[in-house]
Amino acid sequence: MGRIAIMQPYLLPYAGYFRLMVDVEALVLGDTQQFPRRGWVHRNRLVDDAGRLGWLTLPLAPQPLGTPIRDLAWGQEAALHLTRAMNRFAATRRAGPQTAAVLAALRAPAVAPAALIEDLLRLVAAVLDLRTPILRQSDFDLPAGLRPVDQIAAICAAMGVRQYVNAPGGRALYDPADFRARGLRLLFHPPHPGPATSILQRLADEPAAQIRAEILASAREAAE
Repeated sequence: MGRIAIMQPYLLPYAGYFRLMVDVEALVLGDTQQFPRRGWVHRNRLVDDAGRLGWLTLPLAPQPLGTPIRDLAWGQEAALHLTRAMNRFAATRRAGPQTAAVLAALRAPAVAPAALIEDLLRLVAAVLDLRTPILRQSDFDLPAGLRPVDQIAAICAAMGVRQYVNAPGGRALYDPADFRARGLRLLFHPPHPGPATSILQRLADEPAAQIRAEILASAREAAE
């Protein structure tokens, strides 16, 4: 019985995000979901040159409330502002073999913000040797107005799977009974044991094989 996971696309998230890719047939990026202005879609924290955690934030154009993630746009002179922001963080200047492609895409974004975030997730997944397909929720052309659980059910039906895996923070969002009523099994990963540090920071400081081993070890079980 197959499994999928659906997550908003996050900017260079922590290793626990990539754990979702280990035991599912596909990771679906929730690009049709409303952009959370204070979330992790467009920003993450890295250690700056003073040794403090600071925000690396994509320079987005102002958008109306309710804008879906897929419709995000760059602000004026976005590449210049992004380069200046990146210069504050040593991790963004250490372009070793693990981070070179990631940093190149981040420094000179040639696509819209949502596509860049997706590209970065794919690049990091390749570095970590995680080969799970990454899809977009917008590719499923779901009817407007569906409740989140019905969106998940529709995507599961389209994919021919009956199990849905969520990050541990989703326990407050979903009722397993709602999934059982739709013939689905809802599973959650336990809290990730590793640090809640941006994967870019970790790849600058640690071997990819070590991070991959951590991800694999913590993704072996998803429980109801």
